[in-house]
Amino acid sequence: MSTLGVGAGHCVALCGGLFGRLDQDTGRIHPGVLLQGEPGDHLRYRLEWEYRPDSPAAWHFTASNPASPSPLGQRHEVRLQVMQDPRGLHGPAKEEVKADVLYRYYLPGPATNMAGLVRGNVAWYVGAGMRASFAQPIQLHPLLEAGVLVEGRLFGLLPVPSRLSVVYSGEDTPWSLRWTVGE
Repeated sequence: MSTLGVGAGHCVALCGGLFGRLDQDTGRIHPGVLLQGEPGDHLRYRLEWEYRPDSPAAWHFTASNPASPSPLGQRHEVRLQVMQDPRGLHGPAKEEVKADVLYRYYLPGPATNMAGLVRGNVAWYVGAGMRASFAQPIQLHPLLEAGVLVEGRLFGLLPVPSRLSVVYSGEDTPWSLRWTVGE
């Protein structure tokens, strides 16, 4: 999957961008729009929409509280994700609309310095929630997650969070191992 985009704005309340994503099957570039923001410490949201002329549009909406879970003492996170993801950018490819609600509980660990260059923070976590698939008939599945959240700061600057988790979603392929870099 190849995507090229440009954006503008200060992402406190609202910033946006335009992108083009290459369709591997047809070789055509589909345009899209991205809006995101963090109005305060309690909310982060992101909406991505891609126009596909021959198929339903692909879109993805995420909201989380708090805005940025941190391994430095953050204990709780609630995350809502609603999407139509026919390409499988956010999990298995599906045409129907899906929604996830997930609660995560973090067990923060101590901060460590590695070679004096990278400051790392680690938090183990568990999560539970529900996944709804809005195909006919509507299906509900439990959603369970366990893993580790690692936040590295090169020279103490911009944090780069990474997440390695085992996820149970109760669907056709219920178990998955996920590695996410830069949430």
